[in-house]
Amino acid sequence: MKLKHLIKSILYEQELKTLYYEDSPEYIEALNEFNIKQLYEGLIMTHDINTSISIIKRKFTFLNEILESNNKIKIKLTNKNTKQFNENYNKIEQLLNNLGWYNSNIQYFDGIKIQSEIYNNTTISQLIIKHNFVYIMFEAKYDIEIENKPEIMYHNTPEFYSDKIKKYGLTPRTKNKRYIYPPRVYLCDNINSLIKIAPQLIKYINPKLKIESINFDIFEVNTKHISRLFKDLNFKDGFYTMENIHYKELTLIKIITIPIN
Repeated sequence: MKLKHLIKSILYEQELKTLYYEDSPEYIEALNEFNIKQLYEGLIMTHDINTSISIIKRKFTFLNEILESNNKIKIKLTNKNTKQFNENYNKIEQLLNNLGWYNSNIQYFDGIKIQSEIYNNTTISQLIIKHNFVYIMFEAKYDIEIENKPEIMYHNTPEFYSDKIKKYGLTPRTKNKRYIYPPRVYLCDNINSLIKIAPQLIKYINPKLKIESINFDIFEVNTKHISRLFKDLNFKDGFYTMENIHYKELTLIKIITIPIN
């Protein structure tokens, strides 16, 4: 734990002791919530991909073609900029490392399919002579935080969870329907993508339920009070937060019916 977080934790713990008995359930719950928040605030993360690309372009102007490809940073090298890239590679790598990205490989097209190699100066020079250009690929080391979050997002759920959501809001869960993760609330910025993914969730519904179809409720989510939002790399239009979302920030806007075959 960072020193500033440790100091805040000690001061907060002292304040709690003036409000609750030290071993009371209220004291323990409040302290646990505070420590989780401190851990969350200190989360190591990868900076937004567009922000990272913009920083690299401003710092190294000779890199005039840097693309975003499937949540990866793709730097194009040709005969014109390879020498400067190799000379500045350590600085480029260090800056991207600080932004939360690492050099995963070199990619090039051999005339039939895309191939990949591990980075080194000699390999790049040889590949460019043979194939005219290569791409240096950088991938996210940590969670990618979204800096400009949409004002409105969406969340879908089987209808039998809706009453609880309307009463208590959305709370981070340890697993979603397709992957096991730390506690998260999953959101989407494209309602059509959310509708399309709903049939994939059918297989996770309890097979003992004797039903021919199931309704999925789609909630509109006001993100005004979400302080940190991250990209879900397994879903094109997906995002997640590790914060509770109050029921007042949720509006049921659509119900879709999915048949169970």
